[in-house]
Amino acid sequence: PARRASVTRFFTRLRELLDAGARGTAAGARIYWQDSFWPVEVEQDVWGMTDDAYAALSGIVVSNFAVLAREENIAESARSKIALRARLGGELEIIYSLDFVDPWYWYRVYLDSPHFWHRQRALYSELSAMLDGVMFFANDTFGHFVMPDPLGTTLALLPRRAADAHADASRP
Repeated sequence: PARRASVTRFFTRLRELLDAGARGTAAGARIYWQDSFWPVEVEQDVWGMTDDAYAALSGIVVSNFAVLAREENIAESARSKIALRARLGGELEIIYSLDFVDPWYWYRVYLDSPHFWHRQRALYSELSAMLDGVMFFANDTFGHFVMPDPLGTTLALLPRRAADAHADASRP
């Protein structure tokens, strides 16, 4: 109970302070939280998150980074965040992380763990209509940017507006 109260107090107070500082601005304050790599139920049972703490957020980044995430948690975690948004009234943005590289670790998932890389993208393709965006790191610990082939493969999964698809079709 003490942890839950503390976590809730932190996020609700952060929201209050940011909203107070954002008065008079067009955009307002945004709080995005990179989740724990676990579904909502685990975050609430183990880590002390509460519905009130989640409600103070603008969005959640569903963490799928290969070096830390358990593959079997990816779908359950993403779906639990989507269900949480519905339970909280639909305002919470759900951002899906796509793993290419990680500046804190040596791996390049598209080369070193292609099964995991493909699994992330298959799930994104399945859930994309229910997600609000994607997040990924652009360069690895070696300073290399994401290579064109895996980036292009991933971009092909993203939902496109009709005008974008038409423009792409007219390019040589």
